[in-house]
Amino acid sequence: MTEYSARLEQSSDSPVMKTGRKVMIVDDDLHMSEVFAQKLESVGYSVIVAHDGLEAIEKMDEGEVPSIMLLDIVMPRMDGFEVIEAINENPVWKEIVVIVHTNLSQKIHIDHAKSMGVREYFIKSHSNLSEIITKLEQTSMKLDAHP
Repeated sequence: MTEYSARLEQSSDSPVMKTGRKVMIVDDDLHMSEVFAQKLESVGYSVIVAHDGLEAIEKMDEGEVPSIMLLDIVMPRMDGFEVIEAINENPVWKEIVVIVHTNLSQKIHIDHAKSMGVREYFIKSHSNLSEIITKLEQTSMKLDAHP
């Protein structure tokens, strides 16, 4: 287990409300996807997992549309920027809140993602599961307050 994986598996001590919101995790790292899925399900989220951008698009085309997407950028077949572009072009998907979780840490990538409407941008080596769960909870509460 890598140091980053170990940090991800640390459990959050903060209380998280049971939301029932649907979150799609899009990441080609199978271990990371599993860790996120287990934690999110344990605090009340309905979770969809896709292992690359194309699989995410296929699942959404089949009706599995999340309210929040946790998205990696660097993936095979279709990268995260292409997924964001597809979301922005589809009127049904346009309301999905995108939170990026990636290894790309250069300002140009962060600025590009933000210009495409990404709500939050986390760099994998500088973030942990608790921070991301907290951000998801805050995002869910905002969505609940302004449906």
